Amino acid sequence: GHPPMSRYLNRRAAVSFTVPVSSFHENVTTAFANNQPISSTHPSVQTLMASVLSATHPNVDQILRNPAANPLPSWHPPLHRFTSQRSAVQFTTPVGAYHPDADASFAAGTPISNIHPSVHNLFASVLSPTHPNLDAILRDPVNNPFPVGHPPMSQFMRNRPPVNFTVSVASFHDNVTTRFANNVSISSTHPSVQTLMASVLSVTHPNVDQILRNPAANPLPSWHPDLEHFVLRRSAVQFTTPIGAYHPDIDVSFAAGTPISNVHPSIHSLFAAVLSPTHPNIDVALRDPANNPLPSGHPPMSQFVARRVPVNFTVSVASFHDNVTSAFANNLSISPTHPSVQTLMASVLSSTHPDVDQILRNPAANPIPSWHPPLDQYTARRTAVSFTTSIGAYHPDADDSFAAGTPISSAHPSVHGLFSAVLSPTHPNL
Repeated sequence: GHPPMSRYLNRRAAVSFTVPVSSFHENVTTAFANNQPISSTHPSVQTLMASVLSATHPNVDQILRNPAANPLPSWHPPLHRFTSQRSAVQFTTPVGAYHPDADASFAAGTPISNIHPSVHNLFASVLSPTHPNLDAILRDPVNNPFPVGHPPMSQFMRNRPPVNFTVSVASFHDNVTTRFANNVSISSTHPSVQTLMASVLSVTHPNVDQILRNPAANPLPSWHPDLEHFVLRRSAVQFTTPIGAYHPDIDVSFAAGTPISNVHPSIHSLFAAVLSPTHPNIDVALRDPANNPLPSGHPPMSQFVARRVPVNFTVSVASFHDNVTSAFANNLSISPTHPSVQTLMASVLSSTHPDVDQILRNPAANPIPSWHPPLDQYTARRTAVSFTTSIGAYHPDADDSFAAGTPISSAHPSVHGLFSAVLSPTHPNL
């Protein structure tokens, strides 16, 4: 008369819950039947299914980690019934043309570097919430083997085409590869290489300037192309600018930290036709040599100048003319009626020579450079005039009359005419 046992049982509704798994996840039923345990890093299935498991259900993780010791009862639904496979990931990330084979590197146990862009962040939009951190896996491949069936990593990458770009550099520029290998950093005034190559760099490429300013802390990966591959040397500059025969040695002056004067002609303008757009301003460099050292390998500056032959020219002056060197040193200016020295010497002055008349009219504001020849070198004194003209016994004293400001009469014979044979062409009209 015992009642049937089913009278005392209340069946729960069938579990209609599924856990989303990767498209390549193994068939759970088959894996369990073959006594394949889940890995120690597998997400907790107990936690994932906690909301639908009864309080008396054995711990799912313990069962799945040891299938042989925990066979499922014959009436238990097949395990794959509780999984739903996601669609295959169709996402790819672009990588450099020279990037090593990700699968070969991983299989060899080669970790990515600590400055590698975060792969986990790149794939965040397509990874499941339970996917292990990709960066942690790729930095320790030996301890994070891929699960069986995981697609090759190369499936999620696409190589960009090789960079076919070069930066124009001076003919004497150091070998970039050798310099980097020797941990020689670029100077703080070097043009920005990051900016020059911006059009061909990927968004994830490290900042090139930061790398080149600290090679020791930023070694290039072994697969990176030779840096020299990206430079194109210009032809050597064959240009020279003429300078005075007495111009000081430019290299010696620069090495001694001697700046050019603020009235020196613009060197940058003189060389503008042959300078690259990224060449530092020459005038700025020459006005502050101490803070603008030439890069190693730069040709001597004297290579770009051509000295003119010394000026072998003199201006004929009166025998009693002041010593020009002394007059200038004493800041004595020439008179406004003095013949134009600029005109007299025009045939031998360079186009960049300052105006001589302006200099001689204001010596204090226009000191001559220390290397300039003495001014008196350019004068040739005529012999004293020994010519006399006969005048009447009663003629007034010419010096007294002139000193008193007494003019000669309009009927006076032409004195200029009388002395024309001995007067210089530049002598004022008597």
